[in-house]
Amino acid sequence: MNAASGEQMIKVENLSKKYKENSKLALDDVSFELQKGEFAALLGPNGAGKTTLINVISGVVVRDSGNVSIAGYNIDQNRVEMKTAIGIVPQEIAVDNFFTVREILNLQSGYYGMRNNSDYIAYIAERLSLADKMNSVVRSLSGGMKRRLLIAKALLHKPKILILDEPTAGVDINLRHDLYRFVKEMNGEGMTILLTTHYLEEAEELCSRILLIDEGRLIADKPKKEFLKMAGDFLIVKLSVNFDMSKIIDSSMIRENKGINKILEVPKNKIPELISSLNQIKEKIDDLNISSPGVEELFVRLTEKGGRN
Repeated sequence: MNAASGEQMIKVENLSKKYKENSKLALDDVSFELQKGEFAALLGPNGAGKTTLINVISGVVVRDSGNVSIAGYNIDQNRVEMKTAIGIVPQEIAVDNFFTVREILNLQSGYYGMRNNSDYIAYIAERLSLADKMNSVVRSLSGGMKRRLLIAKALLHKPKILILDEPTAGVDINLRHDLYRFVKEMNGEGMTILLTTHYLEEAEELCSRILLIDEGRLIADKPKKEFLKMAGDFLIVKLSVNFDMSKIIDSSMIRENKGINKILEVPKNKIPELISSLNQIKEKIDDLNISSPGVEELFVRLTEKGGRN
């Protein structure tokens, strides 16, 4: 994973946005910076403000207040330079169904003034497994292939920054693996990447930095290792056992006790106590797993309304 170079790629200052039909702010005083070569995940529940934030950054939605600069360019004063510096893969699949893949990619290159881009088009098509679909009409493509086409379009002008808004939503696991292998390579070459995803294990595997937004506010912005430390000094214990765990351990450590599958949150200093308790029912235990809390666990804890402290 490429280390950040110190060259600022995205700067968001005190960004706020409110839609007329909604009484709440979609974005509420959001500020952060991304440096060249960073690979950051923008996480949050549905309706948290992720897509609004991306749309403001990309110039699609007008903000109410605050400032945004892309690769050093103000998005109001340098729109051409800003658009050239950034590639966007939107969440929704929206491509002209009546053109071929080749025509779509040639038109996209022309949009950015790249008239002799056939070699790079061929390279991107090969890397995204689109090479054998170049003469296919878009409407004949599967959803996964259309998603690959969106990614190819975003990369054709060789942007410094790539924003991926739920790029693998509803697609097969092969596409996810192919895409992220390619994306990690581009990040290694210095591309700055901002990813939104509901697959939190992907964020944990790919990204070096986590931004967490909830109800329009940025509630966490930390390197991944520091983010994970926010969970606290405890372990997650998952076990399959037909037994009421409250009979042998403190109820404060029990998250789920219904059915056969139990989930416990155990402070590390109480692990010896837990092992002693589990030894009492060892014949009943079918499966046991102990792990440190990950991005998904911390996501739930930080965004859970009325949840645990």
